[in-house]
Amino acid sequence: MARLCKPEFKELSSFSNIGGAPVLRTLWDRFDISLLLSRSGIFKVRGIATWVLAFVYVVGLIQRCQSVNSLASFFNKDSLLQHMTGIQHVTQSTLSRFLTGFYQWDMFNQNRTARLQEDPDTALADGDVLALDDTHAPHPYAKGIPFLYWLYDSSNKVYTWAMNIVVLHAVRSNGLEYPWSYAIWTKPENDADKKQSKLDLAVQMLQAVRKQVTCRLWVVMDRWYFSKPFLVVFLFTSMDLYPYETLE
Repeated sequence: MARLCKPEFKELSSFSNIGGAPVLRTLWDRFDISLLLSRSGIFKVRGIATWVLAFVYVVGLIQRCQSVNSLASFFNKDSLLQHMTGIQHVTQSTLSRFLTGFYQWDMFNQNRTARLQEDPDTALADGDVLALDDTHAPHPYAKGIPFLYWLYDSSNKVYTWAMNIVVLHAVRSNGLEYPWSYAIWTKPENDADKKQSKLDLAVQMLQAVRKQVTCRLWVVMDRWYFSKPFLVVFLFTSMDLYPYETLE
C-alpha cells in the first residue's frame, strides 16, 4: 500500500534537458519553417539537413547557449534532440559554416512573417501592437566584427563595444507575442557619408510591415523616436503612435 501512495517515476533528466523540444518541432512543422528556408534559398546539398541545423540553433537560443561550441556540446549530450533530428553528433565547424554560408535571412524573415499572417492564431488584427525599440548586443572581445562600435549604454551608464540593433516585436490583443524584424545600425564613416540613421531604419521596417499587413496597428516606442520626418510616415501607414518611455 505504501508503494501505491508513493509512485516511483523514471528519472529522465539524463535523457534530455529540453523537454519542450517536441512542442517546438510541432510549431516548426505547423508554420512550414523548413519549406520557408528552402524557398528563401537557404538549403544544403550534402551533409546535415538544413532544417536540422536551423532547429538546433533555435533550441540553443532557448537554452541560452553562449557560443556555437557550447551549442554543439549541448546537442551531443541530449538524447531527445538526437532522436528527433536523426543525427548523433554535430560539430562546432558545421554549425559555424551554416550561418556564414547563407545570406538570404532577410528574405526568410519576410517569408516567415507572411506565413504568420496566413494563420488566424498569429495574424495581426486591428488594435494589435508593434513594439519598436533599439538595443545593444555587447561583444567586447571582437572589435573587428562589422557593425561593432564603441557605444554608450544608457541603462548601465557605461561605454561598450556593441552592435546597435533596431527591433520590431508584434503583440496581439490575446497576449501572443513574436519577433517581427530587426535591422543593424551602421555608423557613418564621415560627415559626408549619408548612411542611415536609426530613425531611417525604423521607418523602413514599419513600411515593410504595411506591405504585409493592412489592419490598423498601434506602435509603441521611446519618446526619442519622435521627430517630424518620422511622424510623417504614420500619416500614410494607418498606424497609431503611442510613446512609451519604459521600453528601455
